[in-house]
Amino acid sequence: MSSREVHVIELPFDGFGRAGHQAGASVTYRAAGLMEHPVIEMHSTEAMLLPVSSTDRGSVTGLLNEAALFAAIDSSASAVSSSLSVGGFPIVVGGDCSVLVGIFGGAHATDESFGLLFIDGHEDTTPLDVVEDGEAANTELGLLLGLTGRMPTYPRPQLTGTLTPERLASVGMRDHDFRRQANIGSVADLGAFYRSAEDARKSPSRAGQDAAAHLAGGPWWMHVDLDVLDPTELPATLVPGETEQEPGGLTWNELTALMTTAAATGECRGLSVAIYDPEQDPAGMYPPRIVALIHDVLSATLASR
Repeated sequence: MSSREVHVIELPFDGFGRAGHQAGASVTYRAAGLMEHPVIEMHSTEAMLLPVSSTDRGSVTGLLNEAALFAAIDSSASAVSSSLSVGGFPIVVGGDCSVLVGIFGGAHATDESFGLLFIDGHEDTTPLDVVEDGEAANTELGLLLGLTGRMPTYPRPQLTGTLTPERLASVGMRDHDFRRQANIGSVADLGAFYRSAEDARKSPSRAGQDAAAHLAGGPWWMHVDLDVLDPTELPATLVPGETEQEPGGLTWNELTALMTTAAATGECRGLSVAIYDPEQDPAGMYPPRIVALIHDVLSATLASR
């Protein structure tokens, strides 16, 4: 087992500016034993302080909860960069996918060859000028690839365009109907590695192995949006305006096999887990399962070193 320190970065952010919801996820993970890995010592980082949330759309980008969003992006970038710079393994928990812009930006600042294993039910490449509801979590992969649309300014230009398609592996998507209706292309057309949810389910371990092989030769970050799971496996990922998630997602066992197989290749340098909403899970059924997934991936990653 590696002596590399694990740094847990808790993200008290809700993409819609609501009190609680996604911002409360990390608290539930702690209660479920996140910091109590049976073998690996976990270290807490400094608490992240964000501006008061707002359900309004911002004046700069038109995105929801804009001030807190950019504070979360800045803080995530700094925390990830600090951890990696001292040889740590950062884990970012809570919030939604929008802060991946900061997370990956922080990793890229330490090594420009960083790749990304992006595990999500959606491609999240909607250009800023097409986001009708102001939800930044529809945009982050597009921002990382530099596909910002016709927005005249984006306040964090140093964090956009930090990822090339050749250093991207996307797995688990099942949003082809939405992208077709919105006339949004796929990252597969840009040359990125791509496995839909349907294909990944045929052999999750092989999908993880192939994704890691695509990213081989340099460090990479692993990000999972838990809506990659089928809604029968995890229903607590709905956002305002949604009444149900698309069927056809992964099972817990499939997601675990995919992530641990990829992690075992030894070049994963950090992990982020997003979008669980504890207020949609009043009985607290799912944090223990999410924590078990994190611990399994962490064991596979660090055992390979």
